[in-house]
Amino acid sequence: MKTMKHTIAKYFAAAAALCLTAVGCSTLQEDKGVSENRDIRFSASIGSFQVKATDTAFENGDAIGLYAGDHVKAENVRLDWKDGALTPETPVQWGFNQLVDESTLFSAYYPYTAEPQIATDEGGLYLAFSVQKDQSTHAAYTASDLMTASTYATPAEGTVNFTFIHRLSKLVLTVDNRLNDPVKEVYVGNVYADGVFDIVHSQNYGSTGEPSSVKACEGVTAAGEKAWSVIIPSQSCLITLTLVTESGKEYTYKSEYNVYFAAARRYTAQVILDETAISTSFLANVYDWIDNGGFWFRQPNPLFEGQWALVGTLYGTAWDRDFNLQGSPEYLYTDVVLHAGDEFKFRKDGSWDINFGAADITAVGEKYNWVGYDISQGGQNFVVQEDGVYRVELYLENGRVFLGWQEDLPTPEGTPIWSGGVYMNDWNYEEAINSSFATEDVWVNNNLQVGDAINIYYNAFPYYDYWIFQVYDGHFALNNGTLFESYNYNFMTGHVTLNVDEQWYNALTNIQYWGSALVIMGQNVAITDITLVKPYRPAEGEWTIIGNIYGSSWDQDFQMTDQSAAGFPGCWSAVLDYNNGEEFKFRQSGTWDVNLGIDGGWTDTGNNTYSATMIPNGPNIMLPMEGQWTLMLNTVENTLSATYNAN
Repeated sequence: MKTMKHTIAKYFAAAAALCLTAVGCSTLQEDKGVSENRDIRFSASIGSFQVKATDTAFENGDAIGLYAGDHVKAENVRLDWKDGALTPETPVQWGFNQLVDESTLFSAYYPYTAEPQIATDEGGLYLAFSVQKDQSTHAAYTASDLMTASTYATPAEGTVNFTFIHRLSKLVLTVDNRLNDPVKEVYVGNVYADGVFDIVHSQNYGSTGEPSSVKACEGVTAAGEKAWSVIIPSQSCLITLTLVTESGKEYTYKSEYNVYFAAARRYTAQVILDETAISTSFLANVYDWIDNGGFWFRQPNPLFEGQWALVGTLYGTAWDRDFNLQGSPEYLYTDVVLHAGDEFKFRKDGSWDINFGAADITAVGEKYNWVGYDISQGGQNFVVQEDGVYRVELYLENGRVFLGWQEDLPTPEGTPIWSGGVYMNDWNYEEAINSSFATEDVWVNNNLQVGDAINIYYNAFPYYDYWIFQVYDGHFALNNGTLFESYNYNFMTGHVTLNVDEQWYNALTNIQYWGSALVIMGQNVAITDITLVKPYRPAEGEWTIIGNIYGSSWDQDFQMTDQSAAGFPGCWSAVLDYNNGEEFKFRQSGTWDVNLGIDGGWTDTGNNTYSATMIPNGPNIMLPMEGQWTLMLNTVENTLSATYNAN
């Protein structure tokens, strides 16, 4: 945590930079100067939920702390609420040289304290805040309801309008008392009372300090039922409840499960008070601060103890494999390969006792965007819209999930001959071999030849350390057999090439005495999808395109489609994305024995179509303009028709 200090110079500097950037003014214009009345007016309103611990509104005598950047420069000025208006304890004025349309960043917090612990960094204003340990009085209870607001305003607007939001969590307890002994006091134990909050960006930075006990405030629910309430920072904890009756007896309830409290949310729990039932589960719902989430509990599982994971139809699984998340208890993340139609949720400990889904919207995965979604316990499945690699971020305290597109999946170029996946627990050679990952049948059945270059496209997630590809011939791993190493911790999409010389060929096809395989090794490595692609080799009599297209150097044939079955014997078609300056020709059977080039120039035949005559061994072909073209080669009449599609 940042060192607490009273100066906020860095905050002012950042705010000033933001203001100047937003306004874009470089000179003072006399007709845009501020008016003689430079006093600033302030107002405060509620958000879409109730904003006071009293569940009503601000009350006369409430005080708010104010900070402002350039050009106003106010530091912890007290604003007093009276009859619907906020009045600064000392006048706060617009900057002397501030233009009427030049903005200032204002940040405020409630409840006001004369000497707050404040730290600044990168434009943030970090406030250390503690709730009252005894919230049994109205004053102490409302003084625990931390709220913040941040906004830009200009002299032209005149009034700075704040909309406050809750930064903490609220727990409301009702008691089903089956004893003839009324409850006098309620204590919520093993909870954190301290936290750090950025009041500029309305961010929580977790609970701090040591667990303690908080005495609850007695009140009534909207239905008139007696209840006890406490306000605490957002956190996860093994909560305890202690009920003290008028006769002095104490009843303690200990949760066996972690309870999660998210910011700006109100939770309710019912407790049964019975001599024969001094321990019970919580029945829980969430109400109108923000209606999202609830109590959810941790069911211990030795295999996944304490671990959050993605689970769903990812990577061809059927809701039966957990893909672990990384990070802290409050913030977890991973990079994940998603395909359109995939569904997923989040769960803890490899158990469905605690699982998160979408609170409302379910469609996720949109290219080039970061999108946030509300989550709730037992919510709907997230459904993926577009293929890609996505960063998934889970914020437990805020009850939110963010998905950000990272990159497209690699597109295999050529004819896929095998696809699959494997999960490696540790550096176990036997396990790797027994995974049957791209075994000998792949090589033999697909007529592997010396000189081939087997392309390997993969999506991989190493949780720890690094991982490798090797080729194994059933007896030993080949010298220098490592194809790829990774020292990253996130999903990667990539491509490597296996150039098949005699040694590789013998290893991959040696099935008489030893099996052979492509071996993946590493600790907790999920090779979630790998596709082996054999290079395209034209068949006897097949026509292809060859040139310096698609980044090649006259060393790769690109496939064409035989149109004979469609009633055009001797005709071959292709769609070509063409860049100015590129050259190409047509050839048969993948050799230069029979090839066609252009004879002269192009003839415009209308409707974006051009024609040319082809001759054996003719000059290289260049298209009339850059863009996508549909080519139709007639090898009987030696003509080429080219239709322009689009840029």
